[in-house]
Amino acid sequence: MAGLGRTGMIAALILTKLGLSAQQSIKVIRDNRPGSIETEAQENFVRFFDAYDKRRGLDFHATFPELGSYYNKWKDRL
Repeated sequence: MAGLGRTGMIAALILTKLGLSAQQSIKVIRDNRPGSIETEAQENFVRFFDAYDKRRGLDFHATFPELGSYYNKWKDRL
């Protein structure tokens, strides 16, 4: 099935930028689209990207505050 591996990985990366942990992001994507993030390498990329991003100290919410408010509005549904 198309659109599961890399697409799910990118969706999980977006969720990490919105404040979820890598593990939470992977779970949300897989719960909503079974089969997503197909390989261990894809899982590891989400984890490593999240850790790298946190080490760099980038404040995504300060750069894109409208996304932060959108996430806060919908986070209980995740």
